[in-house]
Amino acid sequence: MDCPHCTEEVELTWRRYLKAPSGRYICPYCGGRFRMRHTFKYHATLFGLTVMFAGSSVGFALIFGETLFQALGVYLICVIIFMLPIDKKIDSTWCGVVPLKVKDD
Repeated sequence: MDCPHCTEEVELTWRRYLKAPSGRYICPYCGGRFRMRHTFKYHATLFGLTVMFAGSSVGFALIFGETLFQALGVYLICVIIFMLPIDKKIDSTWCGVVPLKVKDD
């Protein structure tokens, strides 16, 4: 992703990704603040993945006679293992960036 203030390429590292759960980042070069522009494609993809993992977790619980609490555990593991890397990849490739205005004190 490119900083909208100084146009330097900013790599979306795991540290930077995990420190900004709301998608608001700070450029390490100029200190400018920006956020990710999430499109319909982004939200539709994440919604589809969420439904797929939730459905497979409940299906797993029903097929193997497990409880829904155990299905929730399987779902959370799937989110951590699969959805976080997918979301990071989508953020760094599909989403554009929008500069944030600095509030004057």
